[in-house]
Amino acid sequence: MLKYRKILIYAAMTAVLCFLFIFAPRPQEEYCGKFIEVGQLGFFPLNCDSWDYIETAESPSKLFDKKSIRQTRPLYVVLAAAAGYGLAPLFRVLPVERFNGQDALLGSSFYWGFMLLNFLILVLSLLVFDRICGLVSDGKFPGFARFLLGVPLVSNVVIKTSVWSAHQQMLTILSPLLSVYFCLRIALAEKLEPKRIYGISLAGGLLMLTYGNFLILFAAVWLTLAFRLLKTGEFSWASIKRLLLPAFVLFTFPTLFWSAVLLIVNGAVYSHEVAAYRQFVWVFDKLAISFAAFREQFAEFSGFFWTSIYRTALVFLIAFALLKIYNFLTRKKEAEETPGRASRQFVYALVFLLYLLFFWFLGYYGERLTFTLVPVVLCAIADELNLLLAAGKRLTVGVVYVLLLTCAAFWIYSNVNTYGPFKDLTKNAPGIERKVLEMKC
Repeated sequence: MLKYRKILIYAAMTAVLCFLFIFAPRPQEEYCGKFIEVGQLGFFPLNCDSWDYIETAESPSKLFDKKSIRQTRPLYVVLAAAAGYGLAPLFRVLPVERFNGQDALLGSSFYWGFMLLNFLILVLSLLVFDRICGLVSDGKFPGFARFLLGVPLVSNVVIKTSVWSAHQQMLTILSPLLSVYFCLRIALAEKLEPKRIYGISLAGGLLMLTYGNFLILFAAVWLTLAFRLLKTGEFSWASIKRLLLPAFVLFTFPTLFWSAVLLIVNGAVYSHEVAAYRQFVWVFDKLAISFAAFREQFAEFSGFFWTSIYRTALVFLIAFALLKIYNFLTRKKEAEETPGRASRQFVYALVFLLYLLFFWFLGYYGERLTFTLVPVVLCAIADELNLLLAAGKRLTVGVVYVLLLTCAAFWIYSNVNTYGPFKDLTKNAPGIERKVLEMKC
């Protein structure tokens, strides 16, 4: 019963926070897409990628077009197609014509199929974060604190610019949380169960067919597994054959299978991210010219990258640092280290570092991408808060709740009352030829 109540709370929380963005001011800058008026209340942005996503969901065979933009994310399109076809009978009897006034897309069952996916992914993200809070506290982390910490996961620039569009940007929130959750399950497990490792690996492999960021889940889980084996002295050729090798195969199999199908059908695999944006391969492009060319481009991209970090993750990193310092200064000398704390800190650091390097060398920079780091930092903040709340006096705990409530309210207010960013930081960046689409990822 408690589990269902949490689902309802997180569903209501997601619905309310997403609805509030309708009241945001209209941005003055250029936007790839259009703004849909919601009566006299406000508007929401409909990203230009929505039309292609919906066309592909209506006819998934478009994934086999030689230059299909969605070819690297077939599973996400198939899920949206299933939702769209499932809703189609309902839309045949509903008076949806009134939705078509501003754009015919709004009357499509496939558009609302994507909206359903967006909503479910956000609710699932909050539930995964809730489970992480339970793991770091042995189930003792206060529910109200979990709800307040979850606010930035739903009220942020990623959701604001994408939640009302047919897009997979909601996975920007889910992917780091799943990475942390799966790694914690491995690092904190009393005994490594091969079936669980295989299940996580296969799930990660399938998720790779929805969003490229899940590549980090693969690397994080594999490295955490190796770390766990080394830490317990179980690392051996036998454990490699029993755990690491099968995990690698199960992670990579879905992508290799899909690539093989594309090679048979088309004779090639098309990646729009590489072809249009030179993601990651810009490194080799520049090194092929000279190391000086690479160094110059890397310096420029580093400026874009750290600017986006400053605008997104910095405030959360500062909050984490302050909590860490406070816990260190107030911790009693005789107090014992909580079980599993070192392993948990390893997981946060590993996942954060992997995402940091991933986006640093991506070659395409925007705040909606580097915001992926924030859920990881929030997990670390939850861990530190658990220590503080468990050891703190009643007055200290009261102050913490007031601060959390104030910060959550201010965060919601500031996100609703500021617009954008609707542009990527690398638009028209010199030295990289790219086709400019405002929301590509």
